[in-house]
Amino acid sequence: MAGRKPLCCGVSALEATLAVLFVLMTAVSVTLISLMATWETHTGPELNIPPSPEDKPYLIGVGRADCTGPPAEIPLVSIRTHTGH
Repeated sequence: MAGRKPLCCGVSALEATLAVLFVLMTAVSVTLISLMATWETHTGPELNIPPSPEDKPYLIGVGRADCTGPPAEIPLVSIRTHTGH
């Protein structure tokens, strides 16, 4: 950067632009984070609406069943024997 002239106080125009953009980006980020932290989603009175069947929580568990053999009549593993002649 030998051919660049300092803008003010030994700072080039590129460095000054980057500093301004950094301060602006920081201010926007802090503003958005503070708005997100203080945002109220409920502005009116709470309504006591009964939950619909679609709003029920998922029931998660474990089950075990056999899907092969005689009930399905489809064997998933077939063992073939090859006899050489």
